[in-house]
Amino acid sequence: MQYTKRHDNLGKYHDPNICKPSQYSTSVKAVCPDAYSFAFDDQKSTFIVPKGGGWEVVMCPVGRSTNIQRQLGKELFATSYSYSSG
Repeated sequence: MQYTKRHDNLGKYHDPNICKPSQYSTSVKAVCPDAYSFAFDDQKSTFIVPKGGGWEVVMCPVGRSTNIQRQLGKELFATSYSYSSG
């Protein structure tokens, strides 16, 4: 994937009608539907982080996105992604 201003939602891309989820974001949602995967994701997938420290980010915690490997194991490992910032 080539990095562009679209990935930072800069300029004309700072608009939910233009900034749409990437293939990566769509894949994240398929595996972890509770995850907030891009700048203009739905409001059900987000939460407010309290000021200061004392919190951590846990990817796909036990809860609504459980048993991921058992349910989607073949799909998870069938696709690989590469990222280039240059």
